[in-house]
Amino acid sequence: QMGNEPPISLRRDLEHLMLLIGELYKKNAFNLELALEYWCPSEPLQTSTIMGSYLGVAHQRPPQRQVVLSKFVRQMGDLLPPTIYIPYLKMLQGLANGPQCAHYCFSLLKVNGSSHVENIQGTGGSPVSWEHFFHSLMLYHEHLRKDLPSADSVQYRHLPSRGITQKEQDGLIAFLQLTSTIITWSENARLALCEHPQWTPVVVILGLLQCSIPPVLKAELLKTLAAFGKSPEIAASLWQSLEYTQILQTVRVPSQRQAIGIEVELNEI
Repeated sequence: QMGNEPPISLRRDLEHLMLLIGELYKKNAFNLELALEYWCPSEPLQTSTIMGSYLGVAHQRPPQRQVVLSKFVRQMGDLLPPTIYIPYLKMLQGLANGPQCAHYCFSLLKVNGSSHVENIQGTGGSPVSWEHFFHSLMLYHEHLRKDLPSADSVQYRHLPSRGITQKEQDGLIAFLQLTSTIITWSENARLALCEHPQWTPVVVILGLLQCSIPPVLKAELLKTLAAFGKSPEIAASLWQSLEYTQILQTVRVPSQRQAIGIEVELNEI
């Protein structure tokens, strides 16, 4: 409360439950998509304008167990306290493994950013939504690039960022991992996010990679780019952007030492 840490003696049963669910469904080695029972595509409040293909089984009543589990996932995200924000994201990451699960999770995050949810919460929308996440990424990029040092500076790259706290970094990493899982499994999600006219995730991620942020955050940004690159349409433009920014050096000047890029940062770690 009021931004303070909860007491150590406070039980964390719900937090541990979410982390357990996330780990339990994290791997989908046999493509069974066992996590599908946590997604209920035939909820009566869902409409074709919001959920699209969710209505593929609109007239089929799901089992009661599936209804209860789906409500648990949805309602836990409606009024999410900061203490379980990251565990909730990790749970969603586990439940997003598989083509159908990834589609349902993508749709949940899309709906969470809608005006309907904003009216329910009265707080400007859910923090567990594409709208909130990519808007936050853009704000971080706008702030951090103002402090971008010169390319000749060698020691700046791994200093703690003044624009991102440790808690914010942990939250960004958790959401990036969730994003990577969803777009790895769902090509529709990859294209929808990449082609969104306001979010431009690939452009923002490339911009953040050129800022002074910790290596662990840069690693997750690179993994997310790799997931976006699974679509040939995105991969072609991604290669052009990597070459243009020289994040991945393709042009070498014999008389000059490379000052920026992935290779330089790997050598410094």
